[in-house]
Amino acid sequence: MGRLPTLRATSPAQPLQAIILPMAGDGYVRWTNSPDAGALMFVTTTVLGYTPALRNPREKDHLLSLILESCRYHGAVLHAYCIMDHHVHLVLRAPQGMAMSKFMQSFKRHSALELRKSISPWILERLKKAGKDNRTLWMRSFRGIPIRTERVFWACIRYLHLNPIRAGICERIEEYPWSSARLFEECRWSVDEGIVPSLGKARTLGLAGRCPTTKQLWWEDIRSHELLRMP
Repeated sequence: MGRLPTLRATSPAQPLQAIILPMAGDGYVRWTNSPDAGALMFVTTTVLGYTPALRNPREKDHLLSLILESCRYHGAVLHAYCIMDHHVHLVLRAPQGMAMSKFMQSFKRHSALELRKSISPWILERLKKAGKDNRTLWMRSFRGIPIRTERVFWACIRYLHLNPIRAGICERIEEYPWSSARLFEECRWSVDEGIVPSLGKARTLGLAGRCPTTKQLWWEDIRSHELLRMP
């Protein structure tokens, strides 16, 4: 098995530390949402009461468009995503000058407003019971793991893309329509731009040799609690 590719800066003006945050201390603080502007993090946000509000393919498509819209609007860099029935995993770098908590607050508020317009009445009723109002969709907070090393970066992406297989939805990660796995298989990712440009323009970025394929990435299964202990 070949080595996973390293994250590389494209110019001396943008060193690797601008993409992978330097390590602070001996380990990770569990579910700490970094206050640093431009932080690179593995983020999970969950629907209230674990309600399957995203089980409909139409809702998953809608949410993906809202994720991309928010990243473009604020200037966040989206590296990977996986949308499940009641939660979403993202690997992204917060916008420069904005903490991840502020970005997620904006995204969750906007997506809740838009998604609730098309969600079925029985789902809305369940959400109302869980949230006690007619505006909420997501749980109040989110889980965020700061990514400070390349090993953790790729481990987070592996963990994220393996979700549909663990749930018994598909046998191959690239078969799941609502994750970025197929984009990595097609080399439609870059360190600097993430996957948003390739999705938005529907074109291959021509990064063969820099972008890992599924054969390189999916050789090791990772559990979420293991990510917290990785150096």
